[in-house]
Amino acid sequence: ASCYDFYKSDDSFPNEVVKDFCASHVFGYNVTFSGMMIVPIQEDKSAIPGSIPGVFHCHPTSTDDVPTLQWNGPSSGRPIMTSVILASTGTVNILPDYMGYGESQFAISK
Repeated sequence: ASCYDFYKSDDSFPNEVVKDFCASHVFGYNVTFSGMMIVPIQEDKSAIPGSIPGVFHCHPTSTDDVPTLQWNGPSSGRPIMTSVILASTGTVNILPDYMGYGESQFAISK
């Protein structure tokens, strides 16, 4: 999602912090970002209650090697499988597709 998906005008921000990151003068405010989030679950496949520690996985990226395009279950690449292993220890893992990759149509990174 992009800031623009939530706030259609600069007058609709809930506070100044959001405005600092999402105003129309900010680079990339209307760019859609995608990524992958790997969440640990309990044995009965339900969510783990309460607060869960997280890991933001900054991974190497090339135009054809982004998390959302590489997910292939157990045969996925090393960055994704590393996050799956970390999730098995009880952490939420976030693997972003950087601007210009994955769902983003913005060409700055390519």
